[in-house]
Amino acid sequence: MAIKDILADQSAWLDSLQKALPTPSAATGSATLAAVQARVATIQTQINDLTAQKAAMTQRFDAAILRQQNALTALQASLATNQINILHPVPPPSGTT
Repeated sequence: MAIKDILADQSAWLDSLQKALPTPSAATGSATLAAVQARVATIQTQINDLTAQKAAMTQRFDAAILRQQNALTALQASLATNQINILHPVPPPSGTT
């Protein structure tokens, strides 16, 4: 089979394929446009929802971090007090030795 024959077969195949496929019409185009616009609206809504969830999670994490920082500060203060007591122990009551 010569190249010329192969190209002719390919051209005939493409022609038959184009005839088999539906031609786009204005109605199909407007339906597609409506579908795309609906998808855009859906995605925008999802973005807004995710942004709100992110803000809520950020607030929760900030509150948890603050609680942990307060607990750490209290423990460090307690530790400092205990270290002072270790360096300067309180003498036992008299008569207990």
